[in-house]
Amino acid sequence: MAHVLIVDDEVDIRETLQYILEDYGDYQLSEAADGVAGLEQICASDTPLVVILDTLLPKLSGFGVLEAVASDARLASRDAYVMMTVNRERALANIPESMRQRVEIMSSPFNVDVLLTMVARAARRIQRTDDGLDDILNHMLDDR
Repeated sequence: MAHVLIVDDEVDIRETLQYILEDYGDYQLSEAADGVAGLEQICASDTPLVVILDTLLPKLSGFGVLEAVASDARLASRDAYVMMTVNRERALANIPESMRQRVEIMSSPFNVDVLLTMVARAARRIQRTDDGLDDILNHMLDDR
């Protein structure tokens, strides 16, 4: 079961996303109302996350969250992001280069089918990464 963190300052958006994801997927859900709280949860998590991240957030923008994550090698290679924006070109231009493979951009307002597809794809991506680490660790332990 993938853990999805919803980072958006609008309560209605967070509730709608939670409702959709609870109805159509098998996800553990948590939320944050601003970029700082979202970044704190990302940093504190022991497991890979799918982070649904708004671009315009109080305290720290979604781009600021990605910049902070990009500066930490462990975090930069662990989680997957679905960034919600009304301006796709601006988002593409502001995502740190090192994070571009880990971020999908979803237009806002969003389409439910697109949301579900992007979250499922991100969940598979972090699952493969997590399984790959487990395989490597198990192989190393078997060789002892």
